[in-house]
Amino acid sequence: MRHQIFNTFPLLLLIFSNALDLQGESPARIVGSSAAFPFMSALVEYFAQKTTDFHPPLVEVTGTGSGIQLFCQASPHSPSLVSTSRPMSQAEKKVCRKNGRDFFEISLGVDAVVLVTQKTTPLDHLSFQDVCKALRNHPPSLAKTWQDIQPRYPKIPIKIFAPSPAAGTRESFDFYLMNHCQSLDGYSLRHDSGFVEIGGHENILIQKLLLTQNTLGIVSYIFLQHALKALKPLAIDGVYPDQDTIKNETYPLRRKMYVYVYKKDLETNASLQKFIKMLVSERIMGDAGYLKLQGLVPLKKDDREAQRTHLQRYVKKTPTVKRAEKPR
Repeated sequence: MRHQIFNTFPLLLLIFSNALDLQGESPARIVGSSAAFPFMSALVEYFAQKTTDFHPPLVEVTGTGSGIQLFCQASPHSPSLVSTSRPMSQAEKKVCRKNGRDFFEISLGVDAVVLVTQKTTPLDHLSFQDVCKALRNHPPSLAKTWQDIQPRYPKIPIKIFAPSPAAGTRESFDFYLMNHCQSLDGYSLRHDSGFVEIGGHENILIQKLLLTQNTLGIVSYIFLQHALKALKPLAIDGVYPDQDTIKNETYPLRRKMYVYVYKKDLETNASLQKFIKMLVSERIMGDAGYLKLQGLVPLKKDDREAQRTHLQRYVKKTPTVKRAEKPR
């Protein structure tokens, strides 16, 4: 996937103007999930507004899988943080630690994978088992229309836009497929006009969806919040995705969002310390916090407090980084 750097001109001005205040300290670099980009970029702007004497991080969209690879590389140029829309696999953690990249895992909140379509599409709900059947690669009985799956569905072509396999949203969706479609013998995913992979940022997929009638798209719940005027979510197994159904775990396609932080950079970078402390605070992660305003469903209070306590114990042991004095 092509890397895309998102940062506003005011933030760049802040970084350069602060260079005198933090001599020798570079801004932290965040890579990773396109699904996490809306709230990560919002957090960076919030941080820049609230703490003008610290460097705001730079945010780079690489996708979850590619972001983890960059984060785990044994290189002085590896990013300080990776945002992900799924947890790191055991194999990925092993590579990180083998390369001396010890990290903290921070769960930011709960998102969901949603199927969306234009509001004019005559389809409002699906069972996940029917999604399995629609995407099954089983010629010559490959389903052409939704009515081929169930007589109650409209006679419109099966066409679903999906993120590329490197995207965390796609990885989460494939995980659900593997776990829910096993009852269908010899299950594999179709690769024809019924299932079209869209590379790049999730926003590109949404833009294509807005231009294509009677087509479904697989996106994150967070991204849907920015397109609700034109798109609608489909109910899965009778449950529509919203803050309540994701929080009470009745909506089936839920997933947590994560940030992984390189411990060594946390020990030596004053701005990174400040950013992470803000990130786990109640004003950001709480039930009425900033992340909820961005569309992320808050973790349970006990979970928030547990990981905050764990992080604070470590940061407490870490000497506060001395900042260079301003020139007089």
